[in-house]
Amino acid sequence: MGMMSTNSTDLIDLVKTFQDRVNQHNVDKIMSMYTEDATFEIVGLSKFAGKQNVKIIFEYDVGVNTKVPLDVNYKLPLTTIINAHFI
Repeated sequence: MGMMSTNSTDLIDLVKTFQDRVNQHNVDKIMSMYTEDATFEIVGLSKFAGKQNVKIIFEYDVGVNTKVPLDVNYKLPLTTIINAHFI
């Protein structure tokens, strides 16, 4: 996706784009957001390293129809806390 600014609006837009792609189960578009050396962590459960391993998670999600509701905290000036709840 190239260089990103630290503008909180840009970060929120990026997270919303990710959420939309996950909820639409568009694996190709999701994976376009990752680099080859990407990691994806399900905190407390597991961590996946490498773009191909991360892709497996999203392919699985297509089969189980995972939806990602996000709660974005807009009140922090320099950082944004995002809680993703996979249901």
